[in-house]
Amino acid sequence: MPAAAREAPGNGDLPASGAASSAINSSQDEEAAALKEVIVTAQKFPQRAFEVPMSLAAIGGPELQRSLVRSLDDLEFVVPGLTVVDNGPNSRIDIRGVSNVFGQGALVGSYLDEADVTALSGLAINLYSYDLQRVEVLRGPQGTLYGEGSIGGTIRYITNKPDLNRTEISMDATALFDEYGAPSQQIVAVANAPIAPKNLGLRVAADIEHDGGWVDQPAANQKNINSRDIADARIEGLWKIGGNFSVSGTQVIHRGTTGPFTGEDAQGNYTQVFNLATTPGIEDHYDVSNVTLEWDGEQAQLVNSATHFRHNLEEKNYGFTFQLTPPPTPRFDEYVPAVRTLDEDWSDELRLSSSAGRSLHWIVGSFYRVFSEGYLPYSYYFALPGVPGSPLPSPYGPISQSSHSKSWSAFGDVSYQVLGRLSIGAGARYFRDEERLLASGVAQAQTGTYTSTDPRFYIRYGLSGNVNVYASAAKGFRSGGFNQLGAPPYQPENVWTYELGAKMRLAEYGVSTDADVFWSDYGDYQIIGLPPLPAQQLNITRNAGTARIKGVEASLRWSPTSAWKIGLDGDYIDGRFVKIDVLSSAYNVGDPLDIVPRYQLTASGERDFTWYGRAAFTRLEYSQIAREPFRNRSIGPWYYSQSDYIYMLNFNASIQWTADARIGAFVQNLLNNRGFTGPFVIETNATRERPRTFGVELSVNVR
Repeated sequence: MPAAAREAPGNGDLPASGAASSAINSSQDEEAAALKEVIVTAQKFPQRAFEVPMSLAAIGGPELQRSLVRSLDDLEFVVPGLTVVDNGPNSRIDIRGVSNVFGQGALVGSYLDEADVTALSGLAINLYSYDLQRVEVLRGPQGTLYGEGSIGGTIRYITNKPDLNRTEISMDATALFDEYGAPSQQIVAVANAPIAPKNLGLRVAADIEHDGGWVDQPAANQKNINSRDIADARIEGLWKIGGNFSVSGTQVIHRGTTGPFTGEDAQGNYTQVFNLATTPGIEDHYDVSNVTLEWDGEQAQLVNSATHFRHNLEEKNYGFTFQLTPPPTPRFDEYVPAVRTLDEDWSDELRLSSSAGRSLHWIVGSFYRVFSEGYLPYSYYFALPGVPGSPLPSPYGPISQSSHSKSWSAFGDVSYQVLGRLSIGAGARYFRDEERLLASGVAQAQTGTYTSTDPRFYIRYGLSGNVNVYASAAKGFRSGGFNQLGAPPYQPENVWTYELGAKMRLAEYGVSTDADVFWSDYGDYQIIGLPPLPAQQLNITRNAGTARIKGVEASLRWSPTSAWKIGLDGDYIDGRFVKIDVLSSAYNVGDPLDIVPRYQLTASGERDFTWYGRAAFTRLEYSQIAREPFRNRSIGPWYYSQSDYIYMLNFNASIQWTADARIGAFVQNLLNNRGFTGPFVIETNATRERPRTFGVELSVNVR
């Protein structure tokens, strides 16, 4: 929806980091402004994206708004290499083909400003992209600077900070109408107030949504059962105490209630398992709190970020079906009346770095985290369904589980600029994780300690003032975990990625382009299977797989005139298993990695113009995502499905009607592509794309 993102006037694209941001020289600022390039903090200090020796996508607030990006699901269509499989709150996020449906923990890190909100359980919280300054998607392992859970990459949401000099109130109201289903509404409101000018300010942003839904459940005489209600608020305060010292605080409160994301058939209906008439539902609540202390000196910057987040997820009446025997034999049903998961995370990062703009740049830091997760006792039903009216089979359970992780790490990175054109750098992170798991049916808790050392090496050379080439090698990891029944634990898995890229900025021609090729070795892949030898004949998770991922990525931005903007982004990824060291595995050597589309493509055209003296724009954006596979050969060769090809065409137009009011209209999914966006079709656990949706928007800004 257009109201998804708003750039705060006056904030620009520079982070509020005092001396650090001002150190970027004026000529760089002028060229970045000419190409409207976003300044990023991917390496934890401000740089032009042109100078960062890694592949990344940086999308500013206005572009998020014009691209109709409202949430993580929408971001997938504008960032090739990013894959999001939305199964409700249990979204799977992959970057650059680093994907695994087994094991525990996140494959992609998530940050809200300085707050690490990576869900170590893999239950990623869906951060909403309203009132953002930018989003940074950092491709490739980010284990050195961002640690655990960033084995595939990191997504950073950078919010608009409180403006200490201006009072502002704005509101966006949006109405949506699907091709079929009930209407939807969204209101985004932002209020900014300097409490003590130049010293203390407060910014409050809130998003209230009602999604009318479009899926019916005839057996229960229910319509639009996938409707959704969301209330999300973000409160930020900034206090510049003096002496280059500042304190900022953020509180996010999210409350969501929704129907099923999966199970829709070709007729737009939902059928419950075991011939039941119960309706699935989800309550998804989370809170994020962060306090960041920052001191900016002439020579160095000191930052301490403390974060707490709590995620309470309750799923009711969820059913799935499994083709455990060859078709056309009957499918098995699974029914879960209710399951509740509670995640809680405390973390603190302390780092000291040199100020930006120096030939020698260094950073050292430490990170500490305490994470816990608990499943309250629940039961489930699994069997072949009987005739209508048959009672449920005997339940399995009750099942409960609680886990605890205490981890710490130390990291450092240093780079040196030689003769103005050549920069070389290296860094490393040491990680130690102490875990504990207590599962139902086991008298004694399992304990284990996991460690990882993750280096990075990089070099950048300026062929000219407009062209940079770079090469890098970086390692990332995902921590290990436990098997049931006292079986041996599995160790961390790791990815080494080798990347060669080039970035070009030709301001006089309005051209900006990035391109890179990469090779990834995915080792110690966590996979379920039996050992080749008779010992330990348990079908458990083991570090028994090796995969190789090869790919190419490219991005082009061209402004032939000041009124026109043309964009083209794409990637091609080939990820396959090259070694499997267990029997009865889900995969064979040569099989592609699950949930990895072979290619993604996005093309956009945008034009600014004046209509009767009023500023206006139109934007047309097309995205195409190839099929994503999923298989499990341990069940049988027939156990395979894939997503559909997704062709997404969006249109957005807006006009500044008065100095304080803007009106707009848009269409999402203009082609009405209703294909499955995830590959778990064989388990009736895949989501269909939203129907063609028309929308109108009114935006009011008062200063």
